[in-house]
Amino acid sequence: NRKERQMKKPEGTGYEVSMGVVDLQVDLEFYTKLGFTRFDGGDKVYGDEGSYPWAALTDGRVSLGLHQEGNAIINSLPYLTYFAEDLSGFYEALESAGVKFEKTQRGENDILDYFLIMSPDGVGVNYHRIKVESSHSGADKPSTATCGTFGELAIHIKAIEASKRFWTAVGFELVHEDTTPWNWCLMKDNLITLGLHAANDFTEAGLTYFDDDIKSRVHELEAKGLTIEKGEDFKMRSPSGQQIFLFQNE
Repeated sequence: NRKERQMKKPEGTGYEVSMGVVDLQVDLEFYTKLGFTRFDGGDKVYGDEGSYPWAALTDGRVSLGLHQEGNAIINSLPYLTYFAEDLSGFYEALESAGVKFEKTQRGENDILDYFLIMSPDGVGVNYHRIKVESSHSGADKPSTATCGTFGELAIHIKAIEASKRFWTAVGFELVHEDTTPWNWCLMKDNLITLGLHAANDFTEAGLTYFDDDIKSRVHELEAKGLTIEKGEDFKMRSPSGQQIFLFQNE
C-alpha cells in the first residue's frame, strides 16, 4: 500500500488540548494536584461570545487549555488547538489535499487568523495565528505529573481507516497499529500522540498516563483527596468530567 505523505505543520507551531470546564478555579486546583503548572491565562474574547476565564497549564509533557463554560467551540470532547505566527501556507496545503474546513476567519489585510477542522469522530482541530508561548511548543520536557507520564490522548473512533486518513491529512504519522483487544493505533506529530481506539467500553476521549508502579501513584493521589475508579485498570475524572486513564507500564 502507498504510504500517505505526512503534512508538515507551520514552523514554530505550539499546541494545547483545549477543554471546556464549568468552574475554572475548581479544575485548576484538581490539575495542580496532578502536577500541572499554570503558565498563561486570563479573560479572553472569542467572536461574539464575550469574555470568559481561561488558563493554560502543562505537566512538561502535555499542554492543556481550560476554557470556562460559554466558549461556543468547546463541547464534551477535547479539541486540539495549534498556534503559529503564519497559517497561510499550511492552510493552502490542507485545501489542496481536499481537507474540509468548518470555519475560517480572516483579519486585517485578509490575513488568515483562524480555521477549524472536524475529525470524523467529532474532535475539533483549531489553528490560531498567534505568537507561540514556549510552554506550548513541545512535549519533551521532564514530566512533573503525579499520576505517571503522559502517553496519549485516547479518542474513541468509529472506523479506523477513515480516522487514520484524517489525522494523516492534518500532519500526524502512524507509529503503531494493532487489532488486540480491538482495532487501535497510535499517531503522532511533533507535539502530541493520539491513540485512536475502535473500542466498545469507552466513548469519551481521555488523557492517558503510564507508570512503572501505578498502584503507588494511585495511593498518592488518594492521599491528596482525589477519587480513583478502580477496576482492571484505574481512571479518574476532573471536576468537569474529563476522563483520565492510569495504566501500569508493561
